[in-house]
Amino acid sequence: MERRYSQQQHTIKNALHCLDHPTAADVYGEVRKTLPSISLGTVYRNINRLVDDGVILRVSTPGEADRFDACVDEHIHVTCKRCGHVVDAEGEDVLSSLHELVEAIGATSGIRIDEYALSFSGLCSDCQESEEAAALQTKK
Repeated sequence: MERRYSQQQHTIKNALHCLDHPTAADVYGEVRKTLPSISLGTVYRNINRLVDDGVILRVSTPGEADRFDACVDEHIHVTCKRCGHVVDAEGEDVLSSLHELVEAIGATSGIRIDEYALSFSGLCSDCQESEEAAALQTKK
């Protein structure tokens, strides 16, 4: 049975489609533009319901606030360790390699893999440039 969504949930889903991998606080700020009386708790409850229903994805990064993604198609998230920016890694080569990895893990473990979550992190290009500039300043 398909659930019906309230105006609050509909507004939250729309905010998730407008924002790029937002935190719940980001969604709250966007939703308040349309529904000024909505509480942060209501946003959290509705986001969790949308995750449970498979309508959106939760992107967890250790030590950081969870982020959310309205794109539920298969793809990989890569997070910048410094600024927290989340980027989608997708494409035929990436997904092919991912499927090979999942099959290999299933074969070696003897477990049929039904779900998986991979976490990749590093420095985005902006933070790499900032790091290089800081290193140059230190050398002077």
